[in-house]
Amino acid sequence: MDRQRKHRMSQLAAVLCAFAAACAAACDGSGDGSGGGTDPVNVLLISLDSTRRDLLSCYGRRPLHAPERATCPNLDRLAEGGVVFEDAYTTTSWTLPSHVSMFTGLSGVEHAVDESVHSYDGAQPMLAEILRGHGFRTAGFYSGPFLAPTYGFGRGFERYEACYGPKLVDAAREARSSLRERDAAKARGDRQAYVQLYKAAEDAEKTLQAESHRDVSSLGVTDAVLDELGRLVQDDAPFFLFAHYFDPHYDYTPPAEHDLFDPDYAGSIDGEDFFDSPRIAGPPTGPGARERRVDERDLERVLSLYEAELSWTDAQVGRILDRLEELELAANTLVIVTSDHGDEFFEHGAIGHRRTLLEEVVRVPLIARLPETFPAGERVSGLVSIQDIPATVLAALGLPPEAGASSRDLLPLARGEESSGTPRGVVARLVMSFPFSYPAPPNAPVDAVPGRERHVLETWRQGPIKITRRRRWTEPMMRTGSALDAVWAEQTRQRRSVEELSWIDVVAHPDESPEHVSTSFEDPRAREVLRAFRSSYGALVARRGESTFVEQDEGVQAMLRGLGYTASDEDGGAATDALVLPPPGEGLFD
Repeated sequence: MDRQRKHRMSQLAAVLCAFAAACAAACDGSGDGSGGGTDPVNVLLISLDSTRRDLLSCYGRRPLHAPERATCPNLDRLAEGGVVFEDAYTTTSWTLPSHVSMFTGLSGVEHAVDESVHSYDGAQPMLAEILRGHGFRTAGFYSGPFLAPTYGFGRGFERYEACYGPKLVDAAREARSSLRERDAAKARGDRQAYVQLYKAAEDAEKTLQAESHRDVSSLGVTDAVLDELGRLVQDDAPFFLFAHYFDPHYDYTPPAEHDLFDPDYAGSIDGEDFFDSPRIAGPPTGPGARERRVDERDLERVLSLYEAELSWTDAQVGRILDRLEELELAANTLVIVTSDHGDEFFEHGAIGHRRTLLEEVVRVPLIARLPETFPAGERVSGLVSIQDIPATVLAALGLPPEAGASSRDLLPLARGEESSGTPRGVVARLVMSFPFSYPAPPNAPVDAVPGRERHVLETWRQGPIKITRRRRWTEPMMRTGSALDAVWAEQTRQRRSVEELSWIDVVAHPDESPEHVSTSFEDPRAREVLRAFRSSYGALVARRGESTFVEQDEGVQAMLRGLGYTASDEDGGAATDALVLPPPGEGLFD
């Protein structure tokens, strides 16, 4: 059965399920999204991009140079009325695949959106599709390029809009126009025009790069959400609103009124051009590693600017929470706040994200509030994942679970009906590509054949034990027609067959320092968790779908390049099957 037919059948199934649920609701009053109450329950899902849990005051953060200030007073307020999940994990360390997991309930192993060129086109419906099938009004507002509809995120939304700042919108429009004019000149063979337009396109991209980092979009996201709330409140139907805030992503240039976390700083470092600033870091020293140039005091200043960005974004979230109360919707609106990933600040020799699956990038906030459903003021331990959000939303609404997803309902854990010691496992996955060159065959017109070095990195956390496995290999991006093709194919096979497997107790060693990482699995705890990882992995791969290659939009792609996403996978990704690994621990249990 082809993918499109599966997708159509899943949509038909959703309609039939919605019809059956409506019939049941007419008979016994259940399944109406009321969550057990008299008023229909609405859903507000908020995603804070690049937000580390350990820098939020609701998770115990006290700023180094302003310990009396809360970094997120509105999230603190939300937490007081709901449940804080202390051990929440994301499914990767970058925006695109993590949000696919957040919307589908699938892990990265399952949904197959591994690279920047992949778009979700799986049969598993997204949360907005499910809720719309149950009669919900749906609207979403985003402010990061990886959330664009071209990646599959518009599915199920009646209204789904970008909320970039006006300068970024203008810069993206100009870059898109310049790139198209340049490419048109090249296609018609007009060399003179091409040379002139190439420079214009280059300048337009530089402007877009600068605006991509400087853009302040949280105000626009909030205004759009409030505007939509004003319309939805006139409707008797429940609603699902999604709000994505990109401002915590670097650069760190918060509004002055939120720059309150390092009042005595006398240095000159700032948060502009953070990722590429030579004052912060030098060139790469290896895949994912950077030479550190910033000293400790200046790094503390950068962290304070990041905290200020979190404070600014929190203030915008507060405006939405206030409006829910003004409209008397707070009591019957399920509010969930989470993040797609964190960021690194040289804890392990790097900055940013999409390079590792270390704790600073995979542990994220997760807060849920719905009076009378989630107990107020509870802090819950026990491993959970952002992929558990869809199942938890459906359970809170009294709707049937969606078949086919590995998403788990967190209500029993939140209510104390499930022990926090239950051996849940959480999986994360990251695919990276780095430029690689092969020597050209004799008499070739080029000096080298372009290739890639592929890294597939996966982790499994269960209890205190975290297992990490990596496979890496090189592959050419073109065939030479010589005997070297067979040689390189054999090199690829041999390198891919080597698994790097290790484990660490992250409760005993939360900093994940290399001296506490072990490659021996004689410890019975590590061996038991590896066995669970191996068993679960087979089931995940069996449910793996297929992604499609995204239709490239010049403006979006230029914006991504401006944000530092310039890995070689954007030049053409691998087929999803080529990135599937065998179960971990081959040879250890034979």
